[in-house]
Amino acid sequence: MELLKPKPFDNKELENWHFIGKGGFGLIYKVKHKKMGHDVAIKLLYCSDMEGALFKEAKYLETSSSDYVLRIYGIYEGIPPFPGEKFKTKGIVTEFMRRGSIESIQKKLNCTPPVPLAFRLAHEVALGINFLHSMGILHRDLKPSNVMLSESLNAKLADFGLSTYSSSANTSFEEKAANGGTLKYMPPEAFDPSYTPSRFFDIYSFGILVWSIFTGEEPYKDALDIVVEMKVPEGQRPPLDHQFLENTKGLEDLKTLISKCWEGEPSKRPTTKECIEVTKKMYLMHENGINQALYQVLEKLDSEKSEPPEASDKPSLAVATGHGENGEDRSGFIAQQSVVDDKNNVDKVKFVDMNRASLIKFATKVMEIVDDLGDMVQTEACSFIKVQRTSQMQMTELYCGPLHSGGTKVKAAFYDALKKHEPQLVRDLGMTFPV
Repeated sequence: MELLKPKPFDNKELENWHFIGKGGFGLIYKVKHKKMGHDVAIKLLYCSDMEGALFKEAKYLETSSSDYVLRIYGIYEGIPPFPGEKFKTKGIVTEFMRRGSIESIQKKLNCTPPVPLAFRLAHEVALGINFLHSMGILHRDLKPSNVMLSESLNAKLADFGLSTYSSSANTSFEEKAANGGTLKYMPPEAFDPSYTPSRFFDIYSFGILVWSIFTGEEPYKDALDIVVEMKVPEGQRPPLDHQFLENTKGLEDLKTLISKCWEGEPSKRPTTKECIEVTKKMYLMHENGINQALYQVLEKLDSEKSEPPEASDKPSLAVATGHGENGEDRSGFIAQQSVVDDKNNVDKVKFVDMNRASLIKFATKVMEIVDDLGDMVQTEACSFIKVQRTSQMQMTELYCGPLHSGGTKVKAAFYDALKKHEPQLVRDLGMTFPV
């Protein structure tokens, strides 16, 4: 069956190209989309022979989408507006993730995420893997840099599909093995050139990835590639002892899950559904602390005055969780409470920023709020928000577009509209952070 052609993008609707990094399969740019009213990301492919895989991946996610997988808008084709550029190229257009990846926030924070956020990230990654597998897609390159973070720090898997369909293209600036994955996250069976990838590949990588989320460390950090290739098939794995805080709820379940995921025998590894059952249970143990954790992390990420601690070594989870003296959280965050005062725009903005996750999840009167914002939301952006299938997706677009670009004025007006249309939600969230 022939795949339908994904939505095309060209230079007419794009402006302000800014280079932001190099991915496994292309150069990545942040680009302003004129009609949508917000930024998108465009990955220009290194190799023209990836085009078939590109269309296939885009088509999969146009017909079915997940909150835990990077959204694909369509395909770019044109001559990028760079000096000396003369040839047409193609790329994949996705939502732009301003918060970067798990890897990037680990570097910015210089510590592991607070425990509630770490458990939520693990759970959302599991949900993303389950979605891809249900679509017949193997990721085959799960690692912190390929888990992108939304404005509210929700996890979204990126660089999937292409790693499966184009595994022979060794174009990454990070060394990849013949079977497509990143060496330190690959299962032992994948070091055999004759290996045929299966879903168990991703399950193993998930175990290593979760270990990295909770320790803030790179697996086998100082080991040579040849040593990794030799030791992993022999059964060596990253340490599960001193890196972890012994008194954290759900820790033993976490360790057990990680150990099962990186079993040497693929058939002994859990399914994605079994992983989800465990990660959901662990996250629910800490869900009550997620808003406070998000506020702490987002405030630190957004603060221009935020500087890394003097110590050069990242704290382990034993240092990066729990509370020390004077209310100081040993993850490097200071416990803070919100002040919600509708007479003060600063406090309104603070309320809107720290409650991103809850508002995206629970707000339902999105279009009524957008109507109240009036000219603060461009016509094209309003239309794009309106066609989203769920209120969660509408609210996500509102956060990523008008609320992000409009600054204090729009966020304060958004708070007023929210209080008008969903007063009970505002009261409930205000109670979460009492004065």
